[in-house]
Amino acid sequence: SRNNAISAPHSKRSYIKMNVNANAPAADENAEAARRVMAAKDRPTFAEQCKTMMVQATYGTISTLHKVGEANYPFASMVELASDEQGRPVFGISTLSMHTRDLQASSKMSICVSQPGFASIQDSRFTLVGDCVKDDSPEVQKQLKEIYRQKFPNSFWLDFGDFAMYRMTNIVSIRYVGGFGRAGNVKPEEYLAAQPDPLLAFVGRVIDHMNKDHEEDLINIVNHYAPPTGTDENGLKKEIIGAKMISMDKVGMDLSVVAKLVPADPNNKPVGYEEGKEPRQNWRERLKFPFEATDRKLAKEVLVDMTKAAQEAKAKVPH
Repeated sequence: SRNNAISAPHSKRSYIKMNVNANAPAADENAEAARRVMAAKDRPTFAEQCKTMMVQATYGTISTLHKVGEANYPFASMVELASDEQGRPVFGISTLSMHTRDLQASSKMSICVSQPGFASIQDSRFTLVGDCVKDDSPEVQKQLKEIYRQKFPNSFWLDFGDFAMYRMTNIVSIRYVGGFGRAGNVKPEEYLAAQPDPLLAFVGRVIDHMNKDHEEDLINIVNHYAPPTGTDENGLKKEIIGAKMISMDKVGMDLSVVAKLVPADPNNKPVGYEEGKEPRQNWRERLKFPFEATDRKLAKEVLVDMTKAAQEAKAKVPH
């Protein structure tokens, strides 16, 4: 366990502050802890987030050049996909499909991939633009089938005569959108070299466990590291009543938070206010970890540390 106490933030965006207490560990341990805190970014890089989404993805929306009369128009299709070790999309598609015919005429294509559970434009997605081609080499076709079947082990249809493996071999442009106010271009070479998040293999189970068994702890964590502040024009303040973890990576976690609006002054309730019928507000909160959680042990450790700090802070609040 760690002897460094995590104090309450001075502002909503200053989530983490490390204080050294009387029982502090040795200086070199303090230096290592400080180094990890300073090295931690608010989120993984855009390239890392794109690579993680690609590894997670089981489908995407492709757009091919479709000829109508004498002109070409974008033609969108939903397809299943896998990816090679560099994150280049791999498809098993049939010549009976319109998008396959389009690719036979022109290799130009884009694909949009979104985060798991994509539900709104607040969620993350990215678009690759490039050339998608069929390599007729039997060896390459076999290799791509093996890659595809790692994600879709029962894809027997790949052996049908009208199916073949395609891969986006040339990526010329990448655009990442992570929700409101978070977007940017990613250099193809940075994407190809990036690594997916190290928690990817087990993070889904962590999220399910936290949401099922530790929602009260998540509420405490939000209240401690990103407490709602201020009141609205009616003198109502936010009182958090729900928090669910949406995603988690090596740098931090995203939560969906629900609060009811209650009078900041219980003796001065606005006209029409009724207990039990309080207005609700919902928002997303990004919380940065005090250190990078790069494996299962550190992922557990960081959540335990934050939970304990939030519980201790709550215990000190006068009731």
